[in-house]
Amino acid sequence: MAINSRQKGRRGELEVAKLLSTALDIEVKLNYEQSAAGGYDMKIWGWAIEVKRAESPEWSAWQRQALQSAWREGLMPILFHRRNHARNWDCYLPISVFLVVWGGEGPFTEDDWMRVSLDVAVATMKNSLSQKNPGELPGQTLIREHKETHVL
Repeated sequence: MAINSRQKGRRGELEVAKLLSTALDIEVKLNYEQSAAGGYDMKIWGWAIEVKRAESPEWSAWQRQALQSAWREGLMPILFHRRNHARNWDCYLPISVFLVVWGGEGPFTEDDWMRVSLDVAVATMKNSLSQKNPGELPGQTLIREHKETHVL
């Protein structure tokens, strides 16, 4: 990966961390071990956050990376992407995770993703905390089921 690419990626990660810090009123720290360990860019409240700054999206690879790094640690995946010169970030998450957080269900697999606004992504992250059983995030059941049927 070229130095400019890494620098652009790091700037994107810092930008998303600042956006989420403001929106969630918490301190967000980057995962500086991610390059060596192949993990997510940051973790918030049971969410593994992957950030991509690229003009040409590589959806399959990015979704696979987000899923693997999240499931490996029992987290829910969310992907932030912004094209060059775009003003807003697009947020993507598996439909199955979105439905679990919001109390719905449907015939979706981990390959079915949806794009949401930053506001909806933040609301979904916040809603994942409002649980009847505070010891378990809503995605935990989904993650357990995934681990039982998939080898990472």
